[in-house]
Amino acid sequence: MSTLSDHYVTLDFTGWRYVELLMRERDVGEMSNYEWPYGDYYGIYRTPLDMAHISEINLYLNHLPPGDSTEVIVSPIRALPVQPTELKNPSLTVNGQKLSLPVALKSGDFLEIEPAGDCVHYDDKGDLLARIRPAIKADWPVLKSGENAVEFDCEKPIGMSARAEVTVNTAGMPFGTPTSRSSIGWKCLAREYEMPRWITAREDAGHSWEISVRPGETARVELELSGGMDTPILTMNGQSFRFPVTLKAGHKLVCRDQRHWAVFDAKRAQVTEGELVAPLPILQSGSNRISFTCGAPDRALVKLVKVYEP
Repeated sequence: MSTLSDHYVTLDFTGWRYVELLMRERDVGEMSNYEWPYGDYYGIYRTPLDMAHISEINLYLNHLPPGDSTEVIVSPIRALPVQPTELKNPSLTVNGQKLSLPVALKSGDFLEIEPAGDCVHYDDKGDLLARIRPAIKADWPVLKSGENAVEFDCEKPIGMSARAEVTVNTAGMPFGTPTSRSSIGWKCLAREYEMPRWITAREDAGHSWEISVRPGETARVELELSGGMDTPILTMNGQSFRFPVTLKAGHKLVCRDQRHWAVFDAKRAQVTEGELVAPLPILQSGSNRISFTCGAPDRALVKLVKVYEP
């Protein structure tokens, strides 16, 4: 598919200036601020850039004063080689409170840190690598009214530039007024998809979590397991369900009616099937405890869907 990789240079200087544009870091956030003689939302915002297949490079000027002109001289444009590196033991300091992250971030990796302290490490494809707990000497950092000082640091790689992007989101008490239940089209919300859960080889808190059911309602569960795993066991509110099967990479186990399950390969051909000793229980209103274990997880993924009965 076609791709457009936009990069912006602010010409607020005279004379020569050397500029490096990192092809992987597109300046898509500024695209809508100007008018360009081209456009392709998928190509600009979504489709990845394949450096082995670049057909052309175009230079445009924008934001010129009406009726005015300028002269820009561009030297030869060179393609420079890049290589992956690591940022070891990154840390984030907020108003003097330091969060130390015992992890090595390879090129393209990213971390997500929640206010409750949960921290998840993903690779450049968005696949979960590990869950870690930031080290902190005092209380969890809290943003104060007005300006806040945020600092990023790490063990810098030798002989390479250290680059990191830090995005800070604020979180607090909910605000606004919820829509009245009588005005909500509940028939259109009969199915709620839980966030998929990656299961790593480590025995950590990621194997157990809570899912909520709407007040005054109950829901049955649809289950989908994928990736490599041996004898998966799903526990719901203390009741365990064992699937006596080994899933290979590309396989998928599906259980839609709470009792019968089937395994399909990458071509959607059925490999085997079975039946649980007892049906998966109905989830009750409020919080429900879910846990999952399996042998030899290899990119193991758990997907749950809550189906509300009328």
